[in-house]
Amino acid sequence: MIAIGSLLHRLPEHWFSRRLSVWGSGFIEAKKPHQSRHHYHAIRGALSRDIISAGPDTPLGDPGLLAHLLLSGSKPTKKFTVGLVAHYKDKSHPLLAQLCDRYADVTLIDIFLPPAMFLQRLQTCEVIFSSAMHGLIAADALGIANARIQLSNDLRGGDFKFADYYTNFGISAAPIALTVDEIHHQAEHIVNSYHRPGLTEIQSQLIAAFPSF
Repeated sequence: MIAIGSLLHRLPEHWFSRRLSVWGSGFIEAKKPHQSRHHYHAIRGALSRDIISAGPDTPLGDPGLLAHLLLSGSKPTKKFTVGLVAHYKDKSHPLLAQLCDRYADVTLIDIFLPPAMFLQRLQTCEVIFSSAMHGLIAADALGIANARIQLSNDLRGGDFKFADYYTNFGISAAPIALTVDEIHHQAEHIVNSYHRPGLTEIQSQLIAAFPSF
């Protein structure tokens, strides 16, 4: 089985030699439609589903939306207005240091933290700005307002995986242009406009679609 992540482009390249069960993975970039021999129990988004032969009733959603199930107990106190999550290729971007140095209520959350610790750090923030897709997905799972930022052009596939994920909610994948002077105003706008329609249903469908072996 493969689950989560932009791995489907590997399947037609014969990266996996066996017939697999796929649960919530997607493509990293646009591909021509093709036939696939694998079992698709869930696909990350409609764009990935359209590339392969999965039926229209195949559940959609990234299983990272179930990250809240990894936590137990009471939620930690909110300590920060903004949490920044950088894709590993963006970790040295100067804007991150500028924001954290200027504002005490802005914190940088390392994408390489152990999963439970990463999720707990997210919970201490009112808003998450992330250039890593699973920073955004984890925030959605925890019900934390969030928005995509773009710190570089180094991510393979550009907007595709983000657009694929956001087809589940019918919202734009366009990143916001985060700035040092306007970050609190931008955070307030995200909190006031945040919505993920149908999230609970997507989470339930992903659980129901988990492969049985």
